This record gives sequence, C-alpha cells and structure tokens, in this order.
Amino acid sequence: MKIEAIAKIDMSHNNGATARLIDFCEDLAARNRVRMWLQRTRLPPVLGSTPGLEVRLLPAPAAPERSEVEKALRTIVYEVVFSLQLAAAFLREGRSDVIYLREVATLAPGLIGVLFRVPVFVEIDGFPYRNARRQTGVLQRFRAEALRWQARLCAGIVTFSDGQREVMLQDYGVAEQRVLTIPNGADLDRFLPSPRDAAVETLGLDRDLEYVVWAGSYRPNQDLPLLLQAFARLHERRPGARLLLIAAHVAELEELSRKAGVEPWVLVRHVEHAKVPVYMAAASVCVATLVDTVGIRTNAVAPLKLFEYLACGRPTVTADLPFLRFVEERGLGSLYRPGDAESLAAALERMLSLPGGERDALGAHVRSYVEANHGWSMLNARTEEFLRERAMARGGGG
Repeated sequence: MKIEAIAKIDMSHNNGATARLIDFCEDLAARNRVRMWLQRTRLPPVLGSTPGLEVRLLPAPAAPERSEVEKALRTIVYEVVFSLQLAAAFLREGRSDVIYLREVATLAPGLIGVLFRVPVFVEIDGFPYRNARRQTGVLQRFRAEALRWQARLCAGIVTFSDGQREVMLQDYGVAEQRVLTIPNGADLDRFLPSPRDAAVETLGLDRDLEYVVWAGSYRPNQDLPLLLQAFARLHERRPGARLLLIAAHVAELEELSRKAGVEPWVLVRHVEHAKVPVYMAAASVCVATLVDTVGIRTNAVAPLKLFEYLACGRPTVTADLPFLRFVEERGLGSLYRPGDAESLAAALERMLSLPGGERDALGAHVRSYVEANHGWSMLNARTEEFLRERAMARGGGG
C-alpha cells in the first residue's frame, strides 16, 4: 500500500507519543510505501534513513498567543495550503491507497480523501468532539461539527480502549466494524530487561540505594503530589529509598519536591525518550500514578509508561482502577487506592520488600506478558491489517 501518515505533532518533543508514531511508521514502511507529514523540522535521524519512508513538512500552525480571529484566519490558510500540498503530491506521483490521520486535528485529509476517493483512517486517543463541544464560541461549535463530519466520513477509526470505542460509537454514530481498538504497548527492542547494577553504574547512582522510578509528562491527571506524599512515608520506613522522576519540567518538580519535604531524596532528570530505558532498568520498582475521575475512567487507557516498565522487566505499582486491575490479576505488580498516600506507600513497600529471587522471577514474568500482548510490532500489524481490509471494503488500494 501507499500510505499518507499525517501527524500534527511537534517531533522536536522526543517523548512516548513521538516514539510510538515513529515505531508505527517504521513498521508500516517495512511492507509499504509511507509518506509522513509532520509539524516541525527537527526530526529524529531515523526518519531520514528508513527505507520506504519519506518525510514531508506540514504548514506552520498558528501561534498560541494570537487572537481568536487571527487563529481562525491562520487555520483557514493552513487548511488550504495543506490541501494544495496533498493534492499536488497525488497529481504528481499518483494517489495513495490510504490516508492515516493521527487525531482529528485538520480537515484537509478528509477533503482530499473525498476528492481523490482515498479511504481516510483516524487514530483518536481521547474525546476531541466532546472537548470541542464544551468550549464556547462559534468557532468551537464549527470545529466540533467538523470533527464529527470527518470521523463519520472516514473508512475506519483506531482507538486505545473499550471506553474510547464506546464514545466513538456514541459521538460519531459509526458502525462497530469501522472501529479498531488496540491497547497501548511498548517497543520491545528498545525497552529490554537489563541488570540493575549495570544500569545504576551507568547512571552514576548508588548501588546500595533503592530507586523508585516514575517517567512521564507532568500533568494534573498524573497525581504527582500524591506520589511525593507517599514517598515521604516510604522514606521514613526505608531510608535507603530514592525517587527518580523522569520528566521535562525539572524546575517545577524540584519545587514540588521541596514543598513536600522530600527534596534531598528525589532526583529529577530530563532525558531523551531513547535513554529512558536505562533509568527504568535502574529501578527496584516503577510506579504509574493516576487520579480517579469520571474522565479517566471513561477514557480507560492504560498509560504507555506502564507497558514500558513491564517490558523492562520491572515490578510496577499503579492505581486501582477497573482498566488497570489486570496488573494485579495477571501478577504483574501491585495496586493502590487512588488518592490514598498510605495505600501507595504500602504498595511500593511490598514491591521493594520482595526477595531477590522472587523479584527476578517477577521480572521475567512481566516481560513475557508484554511480549505476548503488548509489543508495538504486533499491534502495528493488527492496525495494518485493519487498514488493508477497510480500504478494500471502500474500494481503495491494497
């Protein structure tokens, strides 16, 4: 297949979302011709060296500080320019078989898909239609209806949880066979089990200490204040415990640690996503905190970092929410009551108290679970099969 993969995403932010996108397009390019349309110019070197993968740049987006009128005008220009770019590529080189759009962030692919009779697929992680409907103003109302039009028009939708799938059916009124639901996963070639002592030495850490590792984006739904409260209790019981926070907002997290009274025992590091596995390998236990809200329960997506922890063979502690209970049910780690610092401290202590042999056996078990269920290569192959089947059903290429 010839695939247009469109992602209105800033690739200079080297995080889990960009890594997942690169992995997806690399897998597709092994068997197809893939052209990626990306937002910014600082691209990872791998994108310029993968056979079958071509990169084009999208028009620049409107600056956030512009007025609403300026943003609206810039958006119109953006859509026109991108439509012309995509149409020119089809006229010059022949139309593609599939357009794959990450999030419903631009209307141009849908318009060009209709014009050239190319099946359009949309990957939706969240609730863009509902979020737009909550906003005030005519422009947001128009955006909400445009999102609904494009999602209903497309050949297929890819979501990451059963909760998201149900919302797609309700919000967009699409048939069930047009929705593919895959779970989050991990790059099994990048996130590998490795000896803890070697990782600790590589990072210049103290091998006599116990490291609790959290990695991710500093957002309210991650409940980092609760993690710091829980760590304060854990440190009282286990003075050799240290908390490693791997995130971009170093100054903010250091200030948060200071206010929680645990700053001397908390290390905050900002590293490229490719280097994150070394920090996970240094962990005695990893943690994925989440708040308990209606939105989180409806979204029902297990965090990407959770599967990266498990792929590294590390026991994990996460929130006791319905879509995360498989962690305890499958013997992959321990759960804590959301919002309860003592429950989180106790769950972390349980994992840290495991004897060495039992921890090694648990590490092998969690790795094998991810290999069997959450490797991105396997999930990408399922997505590719879905694209091919739905494209054929729509009369596309294949």
